[in-house]
Amino acid sequence: MGGIDRTDFDLIIPQGSGTLGQRIMGIDAQVRDWGATKNVYIGMDCPQLSPEAYQWLWDTLQYNDYCFIRAQDGGVVAMAAAKPWPDISQLAWSQDTLGNTLIAACHAESGSTCCCYPLTLNDIDTETDVTRLLIQLKSDNRPARRELLSFVAESSLLHSH
Repeated sequence: MGGIDRTDFDLIIPQGSGTLGQRIMGIDAQVRDWGATKNVYIGMDCPQLSPEAYQWLWDTLQYNDYCFIRAQDGGVVAMAAAKPWPDISQLAWSQDTLGNTLIAACHAESGSTCCCYPLTLNDIDTETDVTRLLIQLKSDNRPARRELLSFVAESSLLHSH
């Protein structure tokens, strides 16, 4: 994958405590202290994320301060920063206004540039999202997505209520 060095992905950092914004800012500050200058944050609840989307984040981050992949529900499924995050500690992370509020906070930073991926993706927050995911996975040939489709379809996940 282009400019991404896979050897940089072998470190696990505990999130710490606080709001999601506080945890992101804390990890960001820690890895910047260690010399990282471009950091990517990926939501784990978006099976639609693809190698192309990750590559877009990395490539676009070379020319922008902040990059985002928006979620259909108004949030974000991935975000990246070439400079420290502004104060995002008090943002409403579970609200449908999060994406716009987060991008506005980054734009408000003096001279900051932001860029958004051309597509919005679906994350998985509700049972309705799981049902939609099953439909989408039927046309996704990636092995891990085929496995996910089989697991969800064969489990009682959708029928436990």
